[in-house]
Amino acid sequence: MAPSLTTTLTETCMGSTSFGGSGSGFGFSFGTTWRDSACVRRLDARQLAAFQDMGTAREIMCASSIVREAAKRAGRPCVEDGGLPAYQLATPPAPIDNTTSSVTLEEAAAVKRVDEAKGPLYRVEDPS
Repeated sequence: MAPSLTTTLTETCMGSTSFGGSGSGFGFSFGTTWRDSACVRRLDARQLAAFQDMGTAREIMCASSIVREAAKRAGRPCVEDGGLPAYQLATPPAPIDNTTSSVTLEEAAAVKRVDEAKGPLYRVEDPS
């Protein structure tokens, strides 16, 4: 009987292969495990995306020839194929206009009423 070599944890990116045989008075079995590099690449990219590092996650996925070809056809090639790095693709944030307040007088009055309703234990005094 061949040994059972399955992995029971999730996201292990491993597999197993086993085989065996037996006859009258004789038997043999063999088993091995192996690592799925495409699975590891996907997990790495997913974790980087969770860290909001989409550019690095995309470039890791670009190691797959299928992803690279799809990116070329979509008009957004990987950096290795002449595409722009993620930091050059991002739209810079709009400058902050400090000359006008975004808080209306009504909003400021409402905040003041809430602070007064809380009482002196919750109020933070301006030290200046």
